[in-house]
Amino acid sequence: MTTYLTVGTGGADTWTFSVATAGDLPATGAAGQVKLVRDTGSVVYWNGAAWAAVTAGGAGTITINDLVAIVDGSSAGLTKVNEVLSASQGVETATGVAATGVFGNVVNISVTAGRWVLNGVAGFDQNGANLSGAIFGAISSSSSGSGLAISEISKDDSTTGATTLNRSFVVPSKIISISGTTTYYLNTKFTYDAGTPRHFGQLSAQRIG
Repeated sequence: MTTYLTVGTGGADTWTFSVATAGDLPATGAAGQVKLVRDTGSVVYWNGAAWAAVTAGGAGTITINDLVAIVDGSSAGLTKVNEVLSASQGVETATGVAATGVFGNVVNISVTAGRWVLNGVAGFDQNGANLSGAIFGAISSSSSGSGLAISEISKDDSTTGATTLNRSFVVPSKIISISGTTTYYLNTKFTYDAGTPRHFGQLSAQRIG
């Protein structure tokens, strides 16, 4: 489905009110002027020489097709609503694991300007390490989780003394509105006093505006 709208942007491109009939149109107009002819429901614009009818997809219209549902299993295009970005680390790795009690990160995605919802699943593998406290997961724009609020963090403190921990959990979703490209991270944090734990996980972003 495609919807056509007539719009004005202010300044020269101005909606200049409606007229009762075509006979009420002024002899001349200005560039960008659009008028509604009420008795016919038609919309006309000044083309520089005369009042001309606005036609679907023609001058004076904008085609709005970004909100059309996708039903063929394909992905929404770049900058389109429902565009999806994702990154995953499916195998346990020590890369990105920080020192005890400090957030590291396992994956990241680069998100362009717009409004997005971010979702993540953080995974934790003991890998023979001695866990002495909780494990944590979150999403942030900092590789080290700087500035995270308590409400933005998932925590599991039942892991102390575990010997074979391999666990994952959903981290809090985040809705963001950004004006420029920004990198977001799936942050993880272990509390341990020996050994080298590992992590894994998945991070996704869906454009909502």
